[in-house]
Amino acid sequence: MYLFKANINLSDEYRKQEIKGNHYRPLLSFSNTVIRSGLIDLEDKPYLEMDKSYDDILFKIYFHEDLDVENEFFVGREFRILEGNTFIGSGIISKVIGIA
Repeated sequence: MYLFKANINLSDEYRKQEIKGNHYRPLLSFSNTVIRSGLIDLEDKPYLEMDKSYDDILFKIYFHEDLDVENEFFVGREFRILEGNTFIGSGIISKVIGIA
């Protein structure tokens, strides 16, 4: 599992319900071809409201051993948050924590 923090912007265009708990597992798209399964850890927050921005949200990424983490995850890297093919929001990596 790989950990990083990101500043995110959530859209309410398709999803209206807030994100609750630590079991939300969206897809994270780092380019047109690289999509990873992720887990958003809300830490102390009870939920994330849609159509809002949040700073330093903890993400946990699950990956196969062949992933080149140094080239894929770095500060300033932009990504999209998806539910299937539906756009939920976007983010920019603000801090790389590393492998846990």
